[in-house]
Amino acid sequence: MKRQVELDFIRGIAILLVLHFHFSSSDVFIYPFPELPLVNFGWAGVDLFFVLSGFLVGGLLCREWAETGSVDAMSFLKRRAFKIWPGYYVLIAAYVVTRKEPLNTFLWANLLNVQNYVGSSISHSWSLAVEEHFYLVLSFAIWWCASRGVTTRTFLKTTMIVVVVVAIYRTFLAVNSKAFFFQTHTRMDALLLGVVLAVLFRFYKPRFLELQAKTILWALLLAAAIVILFRFPQFDKSGVQIIAADLGSVALIMLLYKPGREHNVAYNLVARIGAYSYGIYLWHTSITAPVIAVVDRLGISWLQYPVRFVAAVLVGVLMTKLIEAPFLRLREKIVPASRRPAVVAAYAGSSL
Repeated sequence: MKRQVELDFIRGIAILLVLHFHFSSSDVFIYPFPELPLVNFGWAGVDLFFVLSGFLVGGLLCREWAETGSVDAMSFLKRRAFKIWPGYYVLIAAYVVTRKEPLNTFLWANLLNVQNYVGSSISHSWSLAVEEHFYLVLSFAIWWCASRGVTTRTFLKTTMIVVVVVAIYRTFLAVNSKAFFFQTHTRMDALLLGVVLAVLFRFYKPRFLELQAKTILWALLLAAAIVILFRFPQFDKSGVQIIAADLGSVALIMLLYKPGREHNVAYNLVARIGAYSYGIYLWHTSITAPVIAVVDRLGISWLQYPVRFVAAVLVGVLMTKLIEAPFLRLREKIVPASRRPAVVAAYAGSSL
């Protein structure tokens, strides 16, 4: 089914933030070009991915719950596996074959998706582990609620309570100089904020639209988040930056997710990039060394930043077409969407 360009646009913003964070540094962007802003908090793009993932995956599961009264968690997880695992494990295989990093620094942790707890030399893969854990927990939580007759109102209230508890716990860890950035249980509030939006959208649509119509409120919240991130770009004893990034992501989604509108060329270009964001995210750190070698050899090292951007997008698009697309076609034969309500299938895309 047709992709929603508004969701892809938000994905595009998220992946561009991440690329900027990883590619912009003092030794990359040299005269005659100045270093761009956002270098210190482009990491917030991952939080935007998290909130969007909660909204999309939560929406998929909640819609099935609403239309059938139950949730097929195993079917959902199998379809997610066909979407996420092929590209991810090909990336791991590429690291093994090229020996880019010692095997004991990434292999077993990434194979088991526990790298966000035990560490990995494939540094950006931590967020993929968080999302994998989230898919498992959320799908079975909603299955349990549907099978036990738990009301959507109870589920919504419980989810909101967990969001607050996680944020408070993470703040406690930050204040006491404990690790808090990579672990699933300290970052799941962003994903659950997206789930809150999804529950409102699926079960309480009039209320969702009423809240979304408060444009000034969301604009002010987004502006406040950006100010906080500009003012305090590095993590401090409070961890307030993550809260700002998460709430700012909620505000951005509420402001931008308005399907059915006409969009200009620039908007559609960002959306096209967003459509390949998962592949771009997987492979973007792998192109750094080759690009630096090429631009240095050509004597244009000051072009590292834009060249890395373009190379990351092109490689991400190529790998998506070579790996992800065939497996998605195979998925429809092995775990066809027809086993689930047809209307749900349109929301099966990853946030990345």
